[in-house]
Amino acid sequence: MYYFAYGSNLFRRRIEQRLGRCRFHGAGWLDGYALLFHKRSKDGSGKCNVYKTQDKQDRVYGALFELSEKQKAILDGFEGPGYDSVPVLIDSQSGKIKAQTYIAKPNNIEPSLNPFDWYKAFVVEGAKEVHLPGEYIHQLERVSSIEDLDRVRSHSNWQLLSINDGDG
Repeated sequence: MYYFAYGSNLFRRRIEQRLGRCRFHGAGWLDGYALLFHKRSKDGSGKCNVYKTQDKQDRVYGALFELSEKQKAILDGFEGPGYDSVPVLIDSQSGKIKAQTYIAKPNNIEPSLNPFDWYKAFVVEGAKEVHLPGEYIHQLERVSSIEDLDRVRSHSNWQLLSINDGDG
């Protein structure tokens, strides 16, 4: 099955830390949706959500990963009860692809939230890794973020971002 990643799971080390090796199938996009950081997390910060706008000018870019059923079940556990796993039709250079993605449940949306700085960095670095359009990456970089005051969690996530695994 294909999974459309648009948030922190865009970052390869993040998703593979959670699921093991994942086959990257290319970038894609979802029209009629906007990427918002308004999904309330259990840590109190904002996480990414693809929010249906009905405006065909809105577009969310992301990565398509091929997952096994076991990997998908593990990912369901990470995404938790705050999201619904839903089927979507993703546009890509290869044509339309059926995939699963996560959309925040309405009762978990809080527009006033900001992401932690490390979470935003996962999204930005992941977007760069999968070669999303430059203007889209610039929009991500302009998102306001906040410092995570939990030093252990913050350090652990920044450390994952700074690992040099020799891939360039």
